[in-house]
Amino acid sequence: MRFTNIAALAVSLACLTAPAFAASTPVLNEPATLGFAAGYYDILDNSPRKEAADFRLEYRSAFDMLGLANAHNSVIAIRPFGGIETTSDGALYGLGGFIFDMPIGKHFIFSPSLATGLYFDGDGKRLGSVIEFRSTVELGYKFDSGTRLTAAFGHISNAGIGDINSGVEILSIYAHVPVDKIFTK
Repeated sequence: MRFTNIAALAVSLACLTAPAFAASTPVLNEPATLGFAAGYYDILDNSPRKEAADFRLEYRSAFDMLGLANAHNSVIAIRPFGGIETTSDGALYGLGGFIFDMPIGKHFIFSPSLATGLYFDGDGKRLGSVIEFRSTVELGYKFDSGTRLTAAFGHISNAGIGDINSGVEILSIYAHVPVDKIFTK
């Protein structure tokens, strides 16, 4: 089974089982955050010269797309996000998509995400298309301040729209900091 199929299955199962894991703490009041990440690019490929360091900057909106339907008892929030990702091999990926925040108790959070964007491979691994898709799952700890520290596993591929579809997997550590904590006087 391809990783994209596994990621889609994980998102579906997570959405269906979220009420069983959710605490009484709603996620509708999540702050907008800036996420900074570092990781291991192409972690599952054993070929030489394919692996690289991965660095990310992402903005996650505070807007919950389910806010109107969920009132104030949400067990899941769907928020838009955008970002830029680069590697030590000069790859560059600008992307946008949606993240599904699901609390597990008061402090733990599970967050799968789906995104699409434009990719330039630099001197690194050729992924086969300018348009690439990313699916990611994150699990982490949310501090009372709104800051999160998460581990993420993601996959980038073109879903077969390019001449080749080699794909790449990335293991990352994120720090998500509320925007109002960064830009306060």
